[in-house]
Amino acid sequence: MYKVRDLYDQVVTRLQINLPESGVLQPDVIQAISDGVKHIRGQFIADGIVDPFTTTVYVDELTRDDTYLQFYSKELPSPVYKAAPIHSVVFSAFAPLTTYVIEDEPQTFSAGDFAVYDRKLYKAVSSFEDVNTYNKSFSYLQYREYRTKNRVKYFKNDVIYDSETKLYYRFLVDTVMTSSISEHINTGDVEQVYWIEVGNAYKSVGFVSFDQLLLHSAGNGAIFSISDDRVYVTKPINGLTLSYVPEFVEYRELDDDVIIPEVAVLPVITTAMRILTVPLGIQIPDQPGEEVKEEEEEQPDEREESPER
Repeated sequence: MYKVRDLYDQVVTRLQINLPESGVLQPDVIQAISDGVKHIRGQFIADGIVDPFTTTVYVDELTRDDTYLQFYSKELPSPVYKAAPIHSVVFSAFAPLTTYVIEDEPQTFSAGDFAVYDRKLYKAVSSFEDVNTYNKSFSYLQYREYRTKNRVKYFKNDVIYDSETKLYYRFLVDTVMTSSISEHINTGDVEQVYWIEVGNAYKSVGFVSFDQLLLHSAGNGAIFSISDDRVYVTKPINGLTLSYVPEFVEYRELDDDVIIPEVAVLPVITTAMRILTVPLGIQIPDQPGEEVKEEEEEQPDEREESPER
């Protein structure tokens, strides 16, 4: 990521100007860079190159809309890019299946509750109160059958279910079960695990035009739309992770972030320089490496006319 000052230094150096003696001030250069980025950004988006300018936001707490009572809605954190068809600048959206997250701190859940960790959905296999269960989960691939003192060798990270305690345990070291699980708990060979992975924590939500959303408002499908920078869904959801291209925001400071691909840097600098040619009264060379020249006033033709013969 670039800063405005990165482009600013190059523009000033290439133009060979001194500020403010030249009559151009720092805000003028920043504005020229801003206009240049806006112009080049628009060209990229028009050509279908949108990834460098796409943002991903999480929209939560969608509530019943005041105007369209059949929908739930919320205003987007930043406006959607308007100079292109909306279907070309709004992309994937995902809704979490639950708002609960497994945190690295004491928490309380009941058996059967669902929570999210690392974009995966987990189900609590037992109830617990004020317990830190972070990283104490497992998948069904780690599960192995178990009977007390079965003399079977279990490997590190294997998980078993103890019918006596009705709890799940994970082996921390390779172990041959020659005693009860309680003895292995005392020796630190195993630890209790609380969550089993059950699948992806998010469901895909498809984008449709607002007119289509109105037609499908009574449907059960997971769809959403955007109108007047507001996101609409047909059913209550826990939130929406949404990717789209936002409107360009003008630069005002040298430390503002410039989000453009590397290939766009030189075109932006050149565009900014050309914008500044009018107040500076100079010409930008067509070929790289040529010197910037001041515009020359047209001089009258002082050649004497040849005398008539």
